[in-house]
Amino acid sequence: TFVSAYAEELLELSPAAIERDADAFINLIHPEDLPSFLTSVANAADHFLPWHWEGRIITPSGQLKWIEGNSQAQSTAEGNAWDGILVDISERKHLEAERQQAEIALRQQLQRERLIAAITQSIRQTLNLEEILQLTVDQVRQSLQSDRVIIFHFQPDWQGTVIAESVSTDWDSLLSSTFHDPCFGELYIAPYRQGRVSSIADINTEDLTPCY
Repeated sequence: TFVSAYAEELLELSPAAIERDADAFINLIHPEDLPSFLTSVANAADHFLPWHWEGRIITPSGQLKWIEGNSQAQSTAEGNAWDGILVDISERKHLEAERQQAEIALRQQLQRERLIAAITQSIRQTLNLEEILQLTVDQVRQSLQSDRVIIFHFQPDWQGTVIAESVSTDWDSLLSSTFHDPCFGELYIAPYRQGRVSSIADINTEDLTPCY
């Protein structure tokens, strides 16, 4: 077994430490990536195949790095062996993540543009306000693939009524229902007027105030 001096830069471990105990390297592997690493090693060893793996490590100083490992299987006088290399691919992974985020943002922008175009086209087909509002909630629910979309009309005291609704058949309708939320006007109306968007994945785990 031979480990090059590059191990010090890449892994923050001395070659001698890894040569003494291979677990010194294995212990650096991110817990979520360890199963794939062990599977890849076992597959290469069991079938005498070239080895390839990509995953994350956490160095002794706490750095998170992406590394790529490649090796070729070789028969030697001492038995089967693998001659390979580990390289730092963190920058490549960072660029890939940025590109994916840009692609997601582009898809979201296209979705918004299609939604606005669909609503605009629907509005041009009628001058009836009720029909316009209904077409709007229908288009938004279809675009978001959600169970319910409503338009809520506030009164001066922040009591309000659901005046338009698109809802799944599995849900009870709230259309024409009136609600009074005593804390909305005090806490939330200003942020929402300024463009606030609120997204709650699970109301049971979200840290919401009792009033909200």
